[in-house]
Amino acid sequence: MLARSPKEFFELALQRFHADETRAAEQLCREALAAWPDDVDLLTLLGVVLLAGRQAAAAEIPLRQAVKLAPGFVRARENLGQALLQQGALTEAVDHLQRAAALDPGSESVRLKLAHALAGMGDADSADKMYEQAFALSPHRGELAQAAEHLRAERPQECQQICLRVLSSAPDDVNALRLLAKAAGEQGRWVRAERLLRRALALAPDFHDARLDLARTLKQQDRVDDAVACTAQATTLSPRNPFAWYMHASMLAVAVRHDEALQAYHKAIELRAHHPAAYVGLGHLLKTLGRHDEGVAAYRKAIEQRPNFGEVYWSLANLKTFRFTDEEVRSMHQRLESEPLDEDARVHFMFALGKACEDRHEFDRAFEWYEQACARQRLRVSYDPVDTEVINERIQKVFTPAFIAEHEGVPDAQPRPIFIVG
Repeated sequence: MLARSPKEFFELALQRFHADETRAAEQLCREALAAWPDDVDLLTLLGVVLLAGRQAAAAEIPLRQAVKLAPGFVRARENLGQALLQQGALTEAVDHLQRAAALDPGSESVRLKLAHALAGMGDADSADKMYEQAFALSPHRGELAQAAEHLRAERPQECQQICLRVLSSAPDDVNALRLLAKAAGEQGRWVRAERLLRRALALAPDFHDARLDLARTLKQQDRVDDAVACTAQATTLSPRNPFAWYMHASMLAVAVRHDEALQAYHKAIELRAHHPAAYVGLGHLLKTLGRHDEGVAAYRKAIEQRPNFGEVYWSLANLKTFRFTDEEVRSMHQRLESEPLDEDARVHFMFALGKACEDRHEFDRAFEWYEQACARQRLRVSYDPVDTEVINERIQKVFTPAFIAEHEGVPDAQPRPIFIVG
């Protein structure tokens, strides 16, 4: 180890922590504390690292020592309050967080934690006031708004740079952690996204948007049961949140728990009557269950609530047996010609018009719509035909007639892939 002072150890451990290497950060802290057991910065950092690893009881030990050594050290007292909050020791958590708030009147993160603790104790009025104070104090609101704009414009690296800059001065900023996780997801780095979201939830257990983002991240890793458990927790913690129920329904549908998914979609719509996304999800599920007419009714309800929702028109076209009315065809033409559509909606409308023309035997016009839609869509997807050719060649080399003959009749109770050639 090159470090020769507590400060050097602290900086190395902090670097590891920011790189999501929590075990390495913990090891460095413990190694340094063996030589400098009363270093308040190292004790506090160890507590923060353990909190990020969801080890609240273990984190409480070094944080209590740090507070004992330096009663006026806000960061130590704030994180001790967080450790107690995570363990359900709400009265003591509120005490430490109120002291931290008094010590640092400008701290947003202290007030957010205190608001969570007060809400947990049932003091809704005090919690609401504390939330208002926290939001008013946010020093990074402008920077994070800029980061969010980069993300919307599909510039995840620029978003990442801003978030890392914010976190270098405010490592507990849960909004920055969430945006950084979304940027990681845009780059396909789902494991990193999961770590960042879990860290945000360790700091703010009531951060429901982060919990729902975590569910999506788990789904992307094919951990569907974990995703369902995550959205179920969201509906338990926030039972009046229609988006939580919508997400829960979506995950249940992926898990092929259809009856429960139907109930969750209806719950989302019950809580928020204007919910086009829930009606689309419901339509998809009803289509899967063969309930054609009910599925069409759900799709049409989504169109009624959001007329420019191009995906819904394509979902109707994709029912195969559905036929658009003359009025619906005119509506799609009108929207393409005069509405400020995003690219996704525009492509879906074009595909749907192609299907409408095809059903009317207007084949030349159908091909024109399909050609326009495909040209636009090709620019939006990452597809390498050479890569597909290589994969197909590998499949052919492995699954030879001899290989098939050798394994013919071998019993297998597991679900099997089905190759449909047509």
